[in-house]
Amino acid sequence: MKKSCLFISCLILVFASSGIGQTSSTSTVETIRVKVEKYFASKKKVVVITNWGDKARGQIIRVEADEFAIRDQNGNEVTYQYSKVDKVNKSGGLSTGSIVGIAAGGVAGAIILVVLGKRLNS
Repeated sequence: MKKSCLFISCLILVFASSGIGQTSSTSTVETIRVKVEKYFASKKKVVVITNWGDKARGQIIRVEADEFAIRDQNGNEVTYQYSKVDKVNKSGGLSTGSIVGIAAGGVAGAIILVVLGKRLNS
C-alpha cells in the first residue's frame, strides 16, 4: 500500500511539473510584434503559428508596422499580419517548460530510487 501511494504521488508530481493539461492564452498583437522584432534583430529562425493553425518555419526578412515576412525553407517570401498570428517562437531547441518537466522527472526518479533502495536494504 505504501509503495503504491508513493508511486502515485511521484506520478502526480511529474505530470504537474511537466505542464500537461495547461492551456496557453492567445498572444496579443503587441506581444507578437515585440517577439518578431527581437527575432529579426538576432536573425533567429522562427516558427509562425497562425490563428487557423497553420505552421511555417523560416527566417524573418522584413518587419513593418502591421505585418512581417519570413523566408520559408523553400526560399519563398511569406507575409503575415500580426493580427492573424497566434504565436511566434524560436525554431528548434527545447522550451523552458520541457526542460523543467524533464528535470522534475529526473529528480522524482532519483527520489524513488533512493527510497526503494533504503527499503530493500532494510
